[in-house]
Amino acid sequence: TVLDPMCGAGTIPGEQAELARLRGAGAVTLWGGDIDRNAVRAAAANLRKFQPERLEQWDVRKLPLADASVDRIICNPPFGRQLGEPEEIAVLYHEMVAEMDRVLKPQGRAVLLVGDAKPLHDAIQPVAWQPQKQYRIRILGFPAFLSVWRKR
Repeated sequence: TVLDPMCGAGTIPGEQAELARLRGAGAVTLWGGDIDRNAVRAAAANLRKFQPERLEQWDVRKLPLADASVDRIICNPPFGRQLGEPEEIAVLYHEMVAEMDRVLKPQGRAVLLVGDAKPLHDAIQPVAWQPQKQYRIRILGFPAFLSVWRKR
């Protein structure tokens, strides 16, 4: 099961499903959600051909999912420009990572794309995920940080 708990219009889950199809890996069980009802509607339309098993409105800080129910998490949380103050992003990342840790299976992986690595590293420290790969990249001219983590 692949989860994007802040899926927006469904771009990342759609890319994951398409990549699995191209690799001949078969169908991927997709779960997604977003706090914005309109984003969930857009994701439903955009992901229709991939038939997501679960797609609903929710808050990433309180997911309606069972403990250790997800194999992989792929997520592009807000970069901070959407929230305003750096303190707000730090609080969101701490709450988000704690909830992701709860639903992620042992040895599961999380792939996160953020604007600033420090708040993410600070949020991951309490859950002790192991870094697998980390890349500094640019998205639309803005610096970004793409990282892969494994839960112990």
